[in-house]
Amino acid sequence: MREATGLRKRAATGTLAEIVTVFLFAAQVFAQSGTWTTQTPMPTARCCLAVGVVDSILYAVGGVSPGVTDTYFNTVEEYNPKTNTWSTKAPLPAPRANLGAGVIDGILYVVDGTSVDAYDPKTNRWTPKARMPTPRYSGALKNQAFA
Repeated sequence: MREATGLRKRAATGTLAEIVTVFLFAAQVFAQSGTWTTQTPMPTARCCLAVGVVDSILYAVGGVSPGVTDTYFNTVEEYNPKTNTWSTKAPLPAPRANLGAGVIDGILYVVDGTSVDAYDPKTNRWTPKARMPTPRYSGALKNQAFA
């Protein structure tokens, strides 16, 4: 239990890459000590989703069902590493997968093809943004959008 508590403390202040590695893959957490522990699994199993971290909270956005059914999701779930809990948030305006995501000034942006949507965790609302002039597959954000 001591390892899990220490891991949650590290995850609460970790980088996006550390938190994604820690919490999305089958609810298994690989601690720096070289051991695996189990955390609360993500409620909606999916792949090809986007993730972003706002104020130490991880957001899992969209995605597609693993397997052959190709069910696309508009599901948005947030993970709080301090409490080891998931909760459902406002859904994406449309089901999507293979998204790019990033956070600028506390707003989570997701990019898909030419669509750009912004999620404000404080209001739990999505806002459509100007479409990109040229379609893209995924993308990256760091203080400004790159696609």
